[in-house]
Amino acid sequence: MGASILHTFDMERFRLPCHHVGDLGGKEYVVRPDVYWSNIRGPIPWAWVIRASGLPGPGLVVALGSWYLVRRFRGHYRASGERLADVWGLGPTSVKLGLRLAESAGLVHVQRSPGQKLELTLREVPEPGRTRKPLRGPIPWAWWETASKLGPGPARVGIVCWAVSGWEHSRTFVLDRTAWADVGLSPWTVTRGLVELASAGLVTLDRSRGRSPVVRLQERKPEFRFPMQ
Repeated sequence: MGASILHTFDMERFRLPCHHVGDLGGKEYVVRPDVYWSNIRGPIPWAWVIRASGLPGPGLVVALGSWYLVRRFRGHYRASGERLADVWGLGPTSVKLGLRLAESAGLVHVQRSPGQKLELTLREVPEPGRTRKPLRGPIPWAWWETASKLGPGPARVGIVCWAVSGWEHSRTFVLDRTAWADVGLSPWTVTRGLVELASAGLVTLDRSRGRSPVVRLQERKPEFRFPMQ
């Protein structure tokens, strides 16, 4: 009996008419934009940069990461500590410490409510008289994410490189190693930071004895990550 039913089953009775069939061609899959695929937007006031650069431990990474998220999401950003740790590439303890440091420095305000996500907003830092121009940006997040993992020195040198690039309107520029005491960098620290950035593929260097190095910023493509809600 079963064989008889299968034999008489007519698939054509369930086929849609041609005019009811849509385009079955393959479509390109487009990844929804996520925080990993964008830039740190400027301008960032140089007084804000100076204060962030002076933070110990994970303070600089968290401060600049907060700027990145708040500016990207139009004035404030709400997320769990675990989400922030994932975006910034830090552990939960480092996120908590970094947020406390950034808050204490007057760079970030964190609204904490029981049972709710953290809400980040930025705070203004007064300019102490004449200072440098703002950091124009944009800094590709994938570039900064790699630089920030090299340590505080190379990370600060990376910020300086993007600042000079914006002021010179060029990805290639001469970097004076003696001009960055305001962000805690000595000539030796600048030299060492450039070497580490070059080793990571973030910059290329043209160095001649007795001359300031010529720096060229390199592209850094983000690693694919599935978008997170």
